[in-house]
Amino acid sequence: MASPSSQPLLYGLLDRPPLVRLLLLAFQHVCLMASALVLPSVLIAEIGGSRGEAQTVVALSMIACGLGTILQAIRLPFMGSGYFVPNVVGPNFFAASMSAAWIGGVPLMRGMTIFAGLFQVLFSSFIRRVKFLFPNEILGLVVMMVGVGLVPVSSSKLMSVEFASDVANRPATGIALAVLLLMMVLTVRGKGLFRLFAVLIGMITGYVLCLATGMVGQSDLDLIASLPWIRMPDFASLGGIAFRADLIPTFIIVSICGALKSFGNLVLAEKVNDPEWKEPDMGSMQRGLIADGVALAGAGVLGGMASDTSSSNVVLSGTSGATSRVIAYATGAIFIVLGFFPKVSSLLAVMPAPVAGAVLVFSACYMIMSGLQIMTSEKLDYRRTFAIGLGLFAGFSHDMVPQVYANVPAFVHPVMGTSLSFAVIVAVLLNQLLAVGLPAPSPR
Repeated sequence: MASPSSQPLLYGLLDRPPLVRLLLLAFQHVCLMASALVLPSVLIAEIGGSRGEAQTVVALSMIACGLGTILQAIRLPFMGSGYFVPNVVGPNFFAASMSAAWIGGVPLMRGMTIFAGLFQVLFSSFIRRVKFLFPNEILGLVVMMVGVGLVPVSSSKLMSVEFASDVANRPATGIALAVLLLMMVLTVRGKGLFRLFAVLIGMITGYVLCLATGMVGQSDLDLIASLPWIRMPDFASLGGIAFRADLIPTFIIVSICGALKSFGNLVLAEKVNDPEWKEPDMGSMQRGLIADGVALAGAGVLGGMASDTSSSNVVLSGTSGATSRVIAYATGAIFIVLGFFPKVSSLLAVMPAPVAGAVLVFSACYMIMSGLQIMTSEKLDYRRTFAIGLGLFAGFSHDMVPQVYANVPAFVHPVMGTSLSFAVIVAVLLNQLLAVGLPAPSPR
């Protein structure tokens, strides 16, 4: 089966793009990464923190994510996958981080983030031993469900709808569809620079259209104007580091869910870089998950919000044909530097909904089809068909009819934290159950 990205890479893992092109490619990724920076601002506002405290957490989150991006790309003997898999402020951790912040402020959020990162490092050490739980069809399910997880937020932003009762904003939807079409055409039919910068061209076009039609809020522009150009993070305003044992189960669950998502992103990055890909290199997967856990713990140590690997950026590197780890180093370095320039980082973070929606739909399409390709790389017998089918059913139902699961027993709640975790756990358990009594698969 042909890969969703059948075009050859323009800049492979070990290639070094020319300086100007390198900086533009890195900036393209920075724009995507910055779109998640609204999360720490929202969190600090919700717990009654000051604007200065919010700016500090945003800046430290950027520094942590930049370091995590570089750490992931450096292939050390014990850590780092060696692939371009950027870190962003993790939406998966937002609810848990908010709960901790409500109880004990930023110090407790930091302490529990450190715990989650250390637990993920511990969890990653067992990944080789449980490889049998993740055959290709399960890996494909993980990748696909990462894309499916983007559907609710991407569709709402595409239509500029926040609540079920809202009416779609037709001008905004028109801009979003135009941006999405432009990015797809440039990716499919574009050559050279047009393919390399398809997403950046689409984002700039979307920003211009949104500014011209008044879809960028005046309050956002006023906030950006009020920020200083350069500002050092105020570590003293964050307090210390706290910890609570009763929050351990929650952060273990979100850490495992984050690890599953990162596992899918790492598999996709490996597949993009290897046209003959058959199965994942579990050594790279383990080192990648360790780097992700260290980056997560590092975010807590610094005082930023929990970080996670970015599906959208992995898709961008694949569709643009630029997966060089040198771009990862440049992207991480720029993100770190911008942490000290709040006016610039805030401008990037205020991404209009139509632009964000177009980028997320673009990413979701690629992730879903890549997952399908990985799933069908093995012959789907009845066992695999029912295991994967029921896993997909569980994940889809989690997002489409959540009210069905409203009254399930409390001990089941951890399994159903996200559609990704629910789908994968159901598929893994059923796959192992139906394999009882069957001969072990022959080695490849």
